[in-house]
Amino acid sequence: MDLPRQIKKHKCTKYLPHLLAFFYFVAATIYITFPLIFHMTNMLFEKVDDAYISWIINWDIHSFTTNALNIFNGNIYYPYHNTLAYSDNYLTSAAVAFFPVKIVGEPAFAYNFCLIFSFITLGFCVYLLALYISKSHLSSIAAGTIAAFSPYALTKVMHLQLLGICWVPLSILFFLVFLDKKLFRYFMIAVFFFILQMYNSFLPGYFILISCLIILICYFLTKKITFKQLNMSKIILTGIFTFLIIIPIVIPYFQVSKQFNYVRDIRDAIRFANRPEYTLYPGFTTRLRDFLLAVFYKNDKHPITYDGFMGLVFFILSAAAIIYRIINKKKKWFLFDSFLVIGIFSYILSLGPALQWGDHVIKHPFIIPLPYALFYYLAPGFNGFRDSSRWEMLFLMSFSISISIFLAVFLKNKNRLLKLFFVMLICFGVLWEFNLPYAYHQVPTKENFPKIYYFIKNLPQQAVIAEFPIYNWSTYPLLNSENFREYYGTLSFRKTINGASGFSPPPWQIKINYLVNNFPKNNSLQLLKNVGVNYIIIHAWEYDQLHNARYTAENNFVSSGAVIKSELDNNSQVQFVYSTDKDYVYKIK
Repeated sequence: MDLPRQIKKHKCTKYLPHLLAFFYFVAATIYITFPLIFHMTNMLFEKVDDAYISWIINWDIHSFTTNALNIFNGNIYYPYHNTLAYSDNYLTSAAVAFFPVKIVGEPAFAYNFCLIFSFITLGFCVYLLALYISKSHLSSIAAGTIAAFSPYALTKVMHLQLLGICWVPLSILFFLVFLDKKLFRYFMIAVFFFILQMYNSFLPGYFILISCLIILICYFLTKKITFKQLNMSKIILTGIFTFLIIIPIVIPYFQVSKQFNYVRDIRDAIRFANRPEYTLYPGFTTRLRDFLLAVFYKNDKHPITYDGFMGLVFFILSAAAIIYRIINKKKKWFLFDSFLVIGIFSYILSLGPALQWGDHVIKHPFIIPLPYALFYYLAPGFNGFRDSSRWEMLFLMSFSISISIFLAVFLKNKNRLLKLFFVMLICFGVLWEFNLPYAYHQVPTKENFPKIYYFIKNLPQQAVIAEFPIYNWSTYPLLNSENFREYYGTLSFRKTINGASGFSPPPWQIKINYLVNNFPKNNSLQLLKNVGVNYIIIHAWEYDQLHNARYTAENNFVSSGAVIKSELDNNSQVQFVYSTDKDYVYKIK
């Protein structure tokens, strides 16, 4: 009679630590992002990347139910195709957020939901991976806390693709289970999480491949496993199958690259690389910022700095783990060593194609090439990545795993209360270091969008609009205004020649430069008609701001909104159709 109750009690006891760990990461995320939990629909961290990523996720969700096969043809940068492939596509994030966003119905909620989901799942999934290796719940919670909430990770809130990588530790976890148990279903699960990661962002997919390759080599060297034990025929077939599944999202990026004969210049990878001397350079998320700047960077005059500081707790425990490993170098902790190697290798990759110091590549007595250069020229898709420093995220995650192994061994024979106190101290230290709160910006909900976007929503489905003043990379930072136009565009997703992303088509740049300097004079209206635009939106108030700020285009001061409107009113090529709040709409005849 009591046997089922005992079994049930045993199962609850088994999963209770995981449940408690999960709720801990939920609570820690709410604390870190507070007061965002109460403003999911009307706050963003910033109005540039966040607004753009909000557009991406909302576009994905919109396309899932309207035209999924055409999802890469976003409504921006008309008439160009595959515009979703101008940046990360966030398809997996959009799938996760689909029902919550559909229920709430606000564009900012999509980004904020994915942000909170990313913090929680990154911490929890690193905990699961660390737990499998270390067999210690407490040290694994410490690992998840360090990976998700160290100062470096907390600076990436505007780069959601670097936080939404819970699939990386999950894929590595099941790859390890596969190597240990030789059961092919675990390899299939690892591949499934790899596919989910690739359908969100490509770079973290490389995190998985590099990590699994290093782990596999360590297994071959230490456990003496053979290819026969791994069932290579099934692995090869699964690899082919995986490639076929990924092909639909690879093709648009490939087509964009071929269409414009475009790859990221290797100089971009150098420019955006990490710098060794900035290892202690603090971002805005650490309470130690003023201290570190005063002590280490008081006289720093370089034009570009890189926040490489991973956090005080991270550096102390990383140093302790490495020293402990050196002292016990005869012991066979191959997974400890594996993740140390992954961490060191990913840190080297973060330094880019050539070693730098300060703002210059070291050239004397000779240039010191780094592995990233080899990947840039040989690894598929690597020449499409701009920011090599993002490999620091894998460095942070893998060293967090090594720290959990070190803590598990170091605390193994210690009193349970002492273990609990020590890990609580670590977690408190990580969370305490956060220089809260984030400086959020208020953004309007749909009901408070500018009225002009409700007019646009009621235009014919095939309407193509152009909003002026128009911007591109040559007008940076005014280009940031386009990001928020994308955000407002989620109300209707009408086609527009406007756009802003990590990449813009070079021919588009040329046309927009012409419009920036000539609209509405010369042949600018004919150019708009030729590319398919039939409605022009004039933000007169924005022209007034540029005019009052004495902004120039080709050494000519930008005209006021009244002057621009007057020129259009007197032009027979267009017809005035609507106005609201100093926004005016003209239809091209």
